[in-house]
Amino acid sequence: STDTLIIAWVLTSDFKIAGSIMSIEIVTKMFLYYAHERAWNRFM
Repeated sequence: STDTLIIAWVLTSDFKIAGSIMSIEIVTKMFLYYAHERAWNRFM
């Protein structure tokens, strides 16, 4: 997540936007991990 923050900050030059991108990434990673594990358990 720190790497996402740094890359977003370099690309946007706006720390507030970079922080928002990082926050969204953290939430989506948790959701995608949960969905992936649920799907994986159905097939195994």
